[in-house]
Amino acid sequence: MQAPAQEMVNMRKETPMDVMPESLAQETVKEAIAMEVPIQHEMESHWMKPMFYVDPAKIATCEFHEGCHMAEEEDNRDATAVKTEDLIPIGACCCVIDSLYCTFPACLGCTCDGTLLFLQGRAAFCKPLDCKDEDKRCCAIAELQEYCVIPTRFGEGKCQICCLDRRYAIPCTDNVPCLVNSCGLNCMADFGCKIACCKTIGDLVPRLKK
Repeated sequence: MQAPAQEMVNMRKETPMDVMPESLAQETVKEAIAMEVPIQHEMESHWMKPMFYVDPAKIATCEFHEGCHMAEEEDNRDATAVKTEDLIPIGACCCVIDSLYCTFPACLGCTCDGTLLFLQGRAAFCKPLDCKDEDKRCCAIAELQEYCVIPTRFGEGKCQICCLDRRYAIPCTDNVPCLVNSCGLNCMADFGCKIACCKTIGDLVPRLKK
């Protein structure tokens, strides 16, 4: 009478890997690896290195980024993003700003993005591009992204439709500086008194132009 362990060995059915020649198995593995699609490159985004490659100080302060919201520009803004310093505020109350966006042709189309705690989203439609990338693209027909992020603030959001822009942030950020404005007449900027009329945010908060 065979031992129970030996009976289990005898009852075991051969698997495809048992009958597959070693060379064929290796080729199958290589083909499987080759079929992996580099998603980050297809999205034209910046690959974020594994955590053990990231500076611990940046981890502590959440100063690392991932995804196609990063652009090939010196200021790290997406090619379709609205530049805060170009906006002309027509109404603002601390952390909420309504503005005119008169930069042409950048004002064409619409773009919205926002972050609420650990959820982040972005959408852009019919936004003109400068054709300076490798594929010479001239227009972003539609772009939609959703992320989970490490929370750094309660919330921030921006929405631009043609020449109108509305944005908020809690607390205020460089994208949404603290302003008090009514009908284009500005009373306060960047937590200080600043009297001006129909000026851009870049003029009201000069540090944003740097």
